[in-house]
Amino acid sequence: MVALVVMAYVLSIQHGLENKVEKKKIYKNKPSRLAISYFRQGLSIIKAKVWFLRMFIGVLNDIFKNANQGKLLYVQ
Repeated sequence: MVALVVMAYVLSIQHGLENKVEKKKIYKNKPSRLAISYFRQGLSIIKAKVWFLRMFIGVLNDIFKNANQGKLLYVQ
């Protein structure tokens, strides 16, 4: 179960970085920050694609089937 949570976290950050929308909040005495984090942006994209746990596992299977086998050499 922990592995699924970690994969959801990593995929949400990856999708958030791929679809950068950099709306920033500007504070009076502090540096500007992102209005919406990359994690939340990516999570909204993943939630639109995946509605059930079975669908999420299917998405993960598709990712690992299409991955280069050399990159997965040391994955246990």
